[in-house]
Amino acid sequence: MNEPNILRSARGEQIADVAQRLHAEFPRVPLAEVFEIVIEEHRAILDHDPAAPITGLVAAGALERVARRQSIAELEQLMLTDRTSALHWASPDRDIWVAEDNAGWVGMIERHGAHFHVVGHLGQDLGDFADLTAAAAALTHTELVQIYSAITPA
Repeated sequence: MNEPNILRSARGEQIADVAQRLHAEFPRVPLAEVFEIVIEEHRAILDHDPAAPITGLVAAGALERVARRQSIAELEQLMLTDRTSALHWASPDRDIWVAEDNAGWVGMIERHGAHFHVVGHLGQDLGDFADLTAAAAALTHTELVQIYSAITPA
Protein backbone atom coordinates (compact mmCIF):
# COMPACT_ATOMS: atom_id res chain seq x y z
CA MET A 1 0.00 0.00 0.00
CA ASN A 2 1.38 3.40 -0.96
CA GLU A 3 1.39 6.00 1.75
CA PRO A 4 0.06 9.42 0.67
CA ASN A 5 2.56 12.25 0.60
CA ILE A 6 1.36 14.11 3.68
CA LEU A 7 3.47 17.17 2.89
CA ARG A 8 1.24 17.98 -0.13
CA SER A 9 -1.92 18.41 1.89
CA ALA A 10 -3.41 20.92 4.31
CA ARG A 11 -2.17 18.65 7.08
CA GLY A 12 1.28 18.72 5.49
CA GLU A 13 1.25 22.50 5.53
CA GLN A 14 0.45 22.38 9.25
CA ILE A 15 3.34 19.97 9.80
CA ALA A 16 5.65 22.28 7.85
CA ASP A 17 4.50 25.27 9.90
CA VAL A 18 5.12 23.49 13.23
CA ALA A 19 8.52 22.22 12.03
CA GLN A 20 9.64 25.64 10.83
CA ARG A 21 8.60 27.31 14.09
CA LEU A 22 10.46 24.66 16.12
CA HIS A 23 13.54 25.00 13.92
CA ALA A 24 13.52 28.78 14.44
CA GLU A 25 13.51 28.20 18.21
CA PHE A 26 16.12 25.41 18.10
CA PRO A 27 18.39 26.26 15.14
CA ARG A 28 21.13 23.74 15.99
CA VAL A 29 18.80 20.88 15.12
CA PRO A 30 18.75 20.40 11.33
CA LEU A 31 15.42 21.28 9.72
CA ALA A 32 15.13 17.82 8.15
CA GLU A 33 15.47 16.24 11.60
CA VAL A 34 12.83 18.60 13.02
CA PHE A 35 10.44 17.63 10.19
CA GLU A 36 11.06 13.96 10.92
CA ILE A 37 10.29 14.46 14.62
CA VAL A 38 7.06 16.38 13.92
CA ILE A 39 5.92 13.73 11.42
CA GLU A 40 6.70 10.91 13.89
CA GLU A 41 4.75 12.68 16.63
CA HIS A 42 1.79 13.18 14.30
CA ARG A 43 1.85 9.57 13.08
CA ALA A 44 1.87 8.34 16.67
CA ILE A 45 -1.38 10.23 17.24
CA LEU A 46 -2.83 9.04 13.91
CA ASP A 47 -2.36 5.45 15.08
CA HIS A 48 -4.96 6.18 17.76
CA ASP A 49 -7.15 8.61 15.79
CA PRO A 50 -6.84 8.58 11.98
CA ALA A 51 -8.72 11.88 11.69
CA ALA A 52 -6.58 13.71 14.23
CA PRO A 53 -5.53 17.22 13.24
CA ILE A 54 -2.16 18.77 13.97
CA THR A 55 -2.79 19.77 17.55
CA GLY A 56 -0.97 21.24 20.48
CA LEU A 57 -0.30 17.66 21.57
CA VAL A 58 1.76 17.01 18.42
CA ALA A 59 3.59 20.31 18.83
CA ALA A 60 4.24 19.68 22.53
CA GLY A 61 5.65 16.21 21.91
CA ALA A 62 7.81 17.49 19.08
CA LEU A 63 8.94 20.49 21.15
CA GLU A 64 10.20 18.23 23.93
CA ARG A 65 12.10 15.98 21.52
CA VAL A 66 13.62 18.86 19.53
CA ALA A 67 14.64 20.69 22.74
CA ARG A 68 16.31 17.52 24.00
CA ARG A 69 18.07 17.05 20.64
CA GLN A 70 19.38 20.62 20.76
CA SER A 71 20.58 20.08 24.34
CA ILE A 72 22.48 17.01 23.17
CA ALA A 73 23.94 18.96 20.23
CA GLU A 74 25.11 21.72 22.58
CA LEU A 75 26.59 19.21 24.99
CA GLU A 76 28.45 17.51 22.13
CA GLN A 77 29.73 20.90 20.97
CA LEU A 78 30.90 21.74 24.49
CA MET A 79 32.80 18.47 24.70
CA LEU A 80 34.49 19.14 21.34
CA THR A 81 35.46 22.75 21.97
CA ASP A 82 35.61 24.47 25.32
CA ARG A 83 35.63 22.05 28.24
CA THR A 84 35.93 24.75 30.89
CA SER A 85 32.96 27.04 30.32
CA ALA A 86 29.35 26.90 31.41
CA LEU A 87 26.78 25.58 28.99
CA HIS A 88 23.84 27.89 28.33
CA TRP A 89 20.73 26.11 27.21
CA ALA A 90 18.49 27.61 24.53
CA SER A 91 15.29 26.73 26.32
CA PRO A 92 14.80 28.35 29.73
CA ASP A 93 12.60 25.50 30.94
CA ARG A 94 15.43 22.96 30.74
CA ASP A 95 16.85 22.12 34.16
CA ILE A 96 20.28 20.91 33.13
CA TRP A 97 23.60 21.41 34.87
CA VAL A 98 27.08 20.68 33.58
CA ALA A 99 29.79 19.62 36.02
CA GLU A 100 33.47 20.15 35.39
CA ASP A 101 36.71 20.08 37.32
CA ASN A 102 40.27 21.17 36.63
CA ALA A 103 40.73 18.21 34.28
CA GLY A 104 37.68 19.06 32.16
CA TRP A 105 34.12 17.95 31.70
CA VAL A 106 32.86 15.52 34.34
CA GLY A 107 29.21 14.96 33.43
CA MET A 108 25.73 16.42 33.48
CA ILE A 109 22.69 16.47 35.69
CA GLU A 110 19.14 16.86 34.40
CA ARG A 111 16.03 17.39 36.50
CA HIS A 112 13.33 14.82 35.73
CA GLY A 113 10.26 15.82 37.71
CA ALA A 114 11.08 15.42 41.40
CA HIS A 115 14.46 13.73 40.90
CA PHE A 116 17.81 14.43 39.23
CA HIS A 117 19.28 12.12 36.58
CA VAL A 118 23.09 11.96 36.31
CA VAL A 119 25.18 11.05 33.26
CA GLY A 120 28.96 10.68 33.53
CA HIS A 121 31.55 12.07 31.13
CA LEU A 122 31.67 8.85 29.13
CA GLY A 123 27.88 8.79 28.78
CA GLN A 124 27.43 6.25 31.55
CA ASP A 125 24.13 6.37 33.44
CA LEU A 126 24.95 7.13 37.07
CA GLY A 127 21.36 6.95 38.27
CA ASP A 128 18.66 9.12 39.77
CA PHE A 129 19.00 11.16 42.95
CA ALA A 130 16.52 12.91 45.22
CA ASP A 131 18.30 16.27 45.25
CA LEU A 132 20.91 18.28 43.39
CA THR A 133 23.51 17.89 46.15
CA ALA A 134 23.35 14.10 45.99
CA ALA A 135 23.45 14.20 42.20
CA ALA A 136 26.51 16.48 42.26
CA ALA A 137 28.21 14.15 44.75
CA ALA A 138 27.84 11.33 42.21
CA LEU A 139 29.93 13.38 39.80
CA THR A 140 32.43 14.83 42.24
CA HIS A 141 35.94 13.73 41.33
CA THR A 142 37.68 16.51 43.26
CA GLU A 143 36.79 19.45 45.49
CA LEU A 144 37.15 21.67 42.41
CA VAL A 145 33.96 20.39 40.74
CA GLN A 146 31.61 23.24 40.00
CA ILE A 147 27.98 22.96 38.98
CA TYR A 148 26.86 25.48 36.39
CA SER A 149 23.23 26.21 35.71
CA ALA A 150 21.48 28.16 33.01
CA ILE A 151 18.66 28.77 35.48
CA THR A 152 18.47 29.17 39.23
CA PRO A 153 17.66 25.81 40.85
CA ALA A 154 14.42 25.67 42.81
